[in-house]
Amino acid sequence: MTVAITLMEAYLIETPLAAGMSKESLLKHLQQGEAETLNEFVGHLDYHELIEEFHEREAVITEAIQSGYTIKFVTIAGIERLLELKFNIYGGKDFEVHENMVIGIPFNNAQLTDFEKMLSPNWKIYTTEREEGTYKVNVVHNTAEQKQQDIMIYITTIKPEMTYQLRHSILRPHQSLNDCKYDTDQRNGTFHIGAFHKGTLICTASFNVENNENFHTQKQYRLRAMATLEAYRNLGVGRKVIAHAEDILNQKDVELLWCNGRTTVQSYYEKLGFKKHGEVFDYPPIGPHIVMYKKLK
Repeated sequence: MTVAITLMEAYLIETPLAAGMSKESLLKHLQQGEAETLNEFVGHLDYHELIEEFHEREAVITEAIQSGYTIKFVTIAGIERLLELKFNIYGGKDFEVHENMVIGIPFNNAQLTDFEKMLSPNWKIYTTEREEGTYKVNVVHNTAEQKQQDIMIYITTIKPEMTYQLRHSILRPHQSLNDCKYDTDQRNGTFHIGAFHKGTLICTASFNVENNENFHTQKQYRLRAMATLEAYRNLGVGRKVIAHAEDILNQKDVELLWCNGRTTVQSYYEKLGFKKHGEVFDYPPIGPHIVMYKKLK
């Protein structure tokens, strides 16, 4: 059975190990009560309390160091810090950190096993990708799923790079991935929304500042590249994404949202409150489109 320790105890164990100290040396310093030696080696932590705990729970701390542990309770900041210390992977560079989720953690099989063992029960792990013994892992806080009662959808803003795969597989499968990167993705004011189910990205939509000359309102946004995995259609996911986006747009005092919608999904946009404007036009190489709009003010 895996022993349970606190988040601070995990920090105190992983920090000297990350700095190059062996497990045997760490155990020796703890056994001999050499707090000052450990303090000097680490430089920013106090080991007196861990040494006291070691003398009271020697078997537990020894097992944690030698064979791994489960953390009793860990925050999202704690996960990020432990990923740095134990696995040398970093938020913003190797994975994405959101309010109640960590997305796209790269692990090999041994790392995934260690991580699954150490994570506290208030988090769930979902393996979303496997290639040649490597994994991409998403971690979702239990409360993030409890907020959505039907199929437990979690909606948040995401980086543009996270939209490209869905754009490619659903909207532009016959074009290159590079064709799915828009010049508006990185513009000032642009934001991207993602819907997740059990840590898997199932729907994306992008919104950028762009006025359509057919409308006289000054503050307009354009919706682009809304895509939902087929298995999650007709479940209200897109409606929730649009509602989340409208909350953001209302905070920006945007008056009108518009898009060039494919005629094949015109009725879907109408269900979301959009109206058509003008005539159908061709949008090579994709096909017939029509302007759809929704007044927000």
